[in-house]
Amino acid sequence: MYNYSFELTYKHQGKSGSQYQTDILGAFGMETFDEKAINDEVATLYGEVKPYMGDIVAFVRAGHRLPFTLDEISGFMTLFSWHYFDKLHECLREYNDRQADACKSAMPAHDALLDALKKDLQNK
Repeated sequence: MYNYSFELTYKHQGKSGSQYQTDILGAFGMETFDEKAINDEVATLYGEVKPYMGDIVAFVRAGHRLPFTLDEISGFMTLFSWHYFDKLHECLREYNDRQADACKSAMPAHDALLDALKKDLQNK
């Protein structure tokens, strides 16, 4: 199960890949990497947050520059990359804290993640 309250530290450690890996495991409540468990949890998590994050995932899918099509889960999984994970985690935390509030405009983490994606796409 995803740990919404886990405190990420990987960006405070510079570009440390090992701290990023530790934070990913911590957010998923794991001590060791289990690809199937993480993929299953990502799919479950996306099913829960799709109404809140579907526009972000659609933006990722439309804006990617890979020679293949991304499905929704792959688009969502892209947000777990080093560059976006901290923003995604805040977005997921915000969603978890305010599930009853369906108003996206009142969700600043959602808007911050979408703004970061738009900025990155414009710079490519």
